Amino acid sequence: MRSVKILLVVTFALAAIASARASNPYQTEADLIASGHPSHAYSNLRPKLIGSAGNPQFDTLFGLAALDSGAPAEAITAFERVLALQPDNLPVRTELARAYAQLGDPAAAKRELDIVTTNPATPANVKHNLSSYASVLEESLRGGPRTFHATVTAGTGYDTNINTATASSYLVVPALSALGPARIEDGTRAQSSAFTQLAATGTVRQPLSPATALFASLSADTKTPFETSDYAHTTLTAEAGTQFFRPEGDIFTLGASAQQFWFGGDDYSTTYALNGSWHNPLSASTSLTPYLSVSHINYETGLPDAHRIVLGSSLTHRLPTSMPTTLIAGLYGGYEESEGTTADHFSHNIYGGQFGIEVFPTTNLALFTETRLEHRAYSAPYPLFLANRSDTQLDLSTGLTYALTKGLSLRPSISYRHASSNVGFFNYSRWLTQLNLRYTL
Repeated sequence: MRSVKILLVVTFALAAIASARASNPYQTEADLIASGHPSHAYSNLRPKLIGSAGNPQFDTLFGLAALDSGAPAEAITAFERVLALQPDNLPVRTELARAYAQLGDPAAAKRELDIVTTNPATPANVKHNLSSYASVLEESLRGGPRTFHATVTAGTGYDTNINTATASSYLVVPALSALGPARIEDGTRAQSSAFTQLAATGTVRQPLSPATALFASLSADTKTPFETSDYAHTTLTAEAGTQFFRPEGDIFTLGASAQQFWFGGDDYSTTYALNGSWHNPLSASTSLTPYLSVSHINYETGLPDAHRIVLGSSLTHRLPTSMPTTLIAGLYGGYEESEGTTADHFSHNIYGGQFGIEVFPTTNLALFTETRLEHRAYSAPYPLFLANRSDTQLDLSTGLTYALTKGLSLRPSISYRHASSNVGFFNYSRWLTQLNLRYTL
């Protein structure tokens, strides 16, 4: 909670303190407070608590000195002793409100301010001066102001396998092996192309209280190859949900999302999902975030619709090094079940893990690298291949983010993927190089 020195803006408070100083046995400490040295006054007054506590002059000065020395709890005790004897002491009640605010209790601070602003003895100009502070407290009671965050990313790159296809010219189909290897047409083999990419994301967050907030986001991403539009794709995602916060730092997030995917200019799929996560800070440098996602996928291409469940957890740890370094590791697993009695060869179990490192050599430079491994085991034999399909996918990526100016950053990266499968159609590899420029509002 921001510290606001109300005493300097309320006219009657200045007058009251000045009057107290005129006949104050603690004149030296009053002068120290007035000259901007509250910590010295606090050091002088604290040993005098025994024998002086309960004296309104002493308690007023000790409360002010403690509050401006970063000891709001002691200030509250002192101010409450004054008000027990002088309940109409509005300057002290105003300082009590400031102490509660500094302690992180905006509700108590507003309660005390309401007493001051509704008292007929409070001058009109003082009420006006306090109104802005009361607005800050009202906002704090709601958990803070509404916020909006947006990013726009534009870039270009080169993809050695824009259609994620095998590079092989021939393929042996077990059920037709007597006919010899089948030839794979050039148009359905791996193709390379340069491309452009444009993405944008906007998120709005509305606090309802210090413990609850609503959020909504909208994001779009489009990738357009130079060589052909057949493999252009666009994704549009909308999400909304709520977050719950605990004083210990835990954040619980529940949300629902809808995603539309277009491929080659045509509708490809629509996905609806329910998502939940728990950000659990284990220590000042380590956090664990388990998550669960339940989704339904509607395909527009003749593929059977599917249900998917994924459960996982990620661990983040900041190393205590001179060069800030963050380690990220995660594990996940799940199942995708395709609808229809003849679609079991599309249903599969999912297992995966990831490990990443991010290093900040300077304040405007971040280096990152990540490794991800995923395995998919299918439930029924793939047609004509006489065996259950089994895929393993390895992803490696590295790059950097360089902040050019506030909000504007450059992000070059390179990544490699190798997918191996016992069904030859799904064996492929690709290299992807990108150069993106990102602006954050």
